[in-house]
Amino acid sequence: MIAISGGGTGGHFFPAYSVFKYFKEKNIPTIFIGSKNSIEAQFFEKDFFLFDIKKNVFLPKRLYSYIKISKKIKQLLKEKNVKLVLGFGGYVSFPLYLAAYLLKIPIVIHEQNVLFGKANKLFSRFAKKIFLGFPYFEGKNIEDIDNKKFVWTSNPLRKEVEIYDKEDKNSLKEKLKIPPSKKVLLIYGGSQGALFLNEVFEYIASKSPNILKEFFIIHITGKNKGFFRLKNIYEKRNYDFLLFEFKENLGPYLKVADLVISRAGALTVTEVCYFKKKTLFVPYPYAYKNHQYENIKPILKKDLAKVFIQTLKKEDKEKFLKTFKEFTNWSNTKKDEDIKDLETYILKNSKEIILKETLKIL
Repeated sequence: MIAISGGGTGGHFFPAYSVFKYFKEKNIPTIFIGSKNSIEAQFFEKDFFLFDIKKNVFLPKRLYSYIKISKKIKQLLKEKNVKLVLGFGGYVSFPLYLAAYLLKIPIVIHEQNVLFGKANKLFSRFAKKIFLGFPYFEGKNIEDIDNKKFVWTSNPLRKEVEIYDKEDKNSLKEKLKIPPSKKVLLIYGGSQGALFLNEVFEYIASKSPNILKEFFIIHITGKNKGFFRLKNIYEKRNYDFLLFEFKENLGPYLKVADLVISRAGALTVTEVCYFKKKTLFVPYPYAYKNHQYENIKPILKKDLAKVFIQTLKKEDKEKFLKTFKEFTNWSNTKKDEDIKDLETYILKNSKEIILKETLKIL
């Protein structure tokens, strides 16, 4: 039996969930351990075990509750005769790692970003294997990392996302009722949305409205981040658009997109590379150790994408408008074949590699 954990955000949960489903398909006995208070609760199914895990594990008042939850998980691991745990990081993984460590159960870690998160960093010294989301980590290329524990597996995507790569783009546009002559602009800020992206496109719609009229806009706002306000503005400007608070599967929208504006979380970067899209990244400025910018540095160096650095100053919106115009000009000069090298940052058999490497430990 294998126990998998990862949650708190979609960036941790969806890769963990994709591997959970894949292991199940391959008849590997597997359970999933997560939080009642996080995104994984929306996907509850057989062999899910959810606990009252809250954020901020490293606060003294939270640490005690994490130890209590670890005791419960420890009991579950014994009951299920778990032989290995595979964690995808985030605060949700911490109590599973602790329980496994205390029971001397082998720990395998998957780190989606190019820098360790807190929970993964803490338990990395005890891990039998460390799977990496990108072919570079902590400033080194994978071939320069002199430690056999590290294996580049890429960030696994769910099957229901991957299948859209084989779809015909024009047929899909027709299904989504997108005019064939229109370029598609996809705006999204990861599973939780991005208030800043919503605000800057509200600003563009008011200050330079015509610039968006050439696009069919697909905008994922995030929950409680101005959905109705943006809807009213887009309708008032008579834009062609689809607006959502949240979309579980971005596969069809990534497939039809010509341009993408997004944050730079690990899963988002992987999806953009998988579908090979011209992208303007806007790294989240509060990300731990600025890891979102670190995720995309090698991609930027090869001019395979563009970036806007959010400075948290009032001039940001005006500067973003200028950068957006430059980005659209850049995209017009880039053919699809010019960004083909984006696929060198992902592995399409990620789940297979993870299974193979995991079974070597059992």
